[in-house]
Amino acid sequence: MLLVEDDPDRIRLSEHAIETASAKCELEAVETGRDALARLDEGSPAAFDLVLLDLDLPDVSGHEVCAEIRSQVAPSEVPVVVLTSSEEEDDVRASYEAGANSHVAKAVDYQTFREDLAGILSYWLDVNQTVPSSTL
Repeated sequence: MLLVEDDPDRIRLSEHAIETASAKCELEAVETGRDALARLDEGSPAAFDLVLLDLDLPDVSGHEVCAEIRSQVAPSEVPVVVLTSSEEEDDVRASYEAGANSHVAKAVDYQTFREDLAGILSYWLDVNQTVPSSTL
């Protein structure tokens, strides 16, 4: 799983939430949109089973990162969940227009954030079924 998040504290909270959720995934975190694009250029985005993507990044926006991922792989191959503080209708719409599978507002308190993240991981990694790229 790739986490694109510019707040180091939020990265640590995400790592802890993933550990306590007992999610079966390896987390790789990058702090900028440019770093995310570089990481994705190193290999196919299909190498990740899930991308959690903040919108408010210091260089390349989350919407731009999402659009670049979608230019390489279909939504059925790699889910992209925008996990951001924005609940603005324009941001939600832009997330889906860029190809996001989901747009989720980050909870302010840790307990709710942990529960939300556990639900996201459970759904996208355990319940949802993706189509392997070899069968598309």
